[in-house]
Amino acid sequence: MARIIIGTRRLRYEAQQKTGERLSTRAAAEGITAKMREISGDPSAEIGRARLTNYELGKIFEVKTLELMGICAYYSEILGRPIGTSDVLEYDPANNKRALDLVSLAA
Repeated sequence: MARIIIGTRRLRYEAQQKTGERLSTRAAAEGITAKMREISGDPSAEIGRARLTNYELGKIFEVKTLELMGICAYYSEILGRPIGTSDVLEYDPANNKRALDLVSLAA
């Protein structure tokens, strides 16, 4: 079965390297929440520390569009480069045996 790799932790560590300061999941969650509120205009939009930790550990079962947009916007601002959804969510076809079989059949 294919696997989705979540790169949120990698982005947080990259941000720590760039700024030279420790970035806790709580601080990152607050920054992402601010970006989500800015994007949506909804003052009740929020991503908590526990939910962000689940993203980082790959224990997320439902990816919300607003959260994904907030993560991309937050880390884009810190890292000074565009962060896209493919930087946060990456599809790993190497784990998808059936997809590899289909590719070999097509060749």
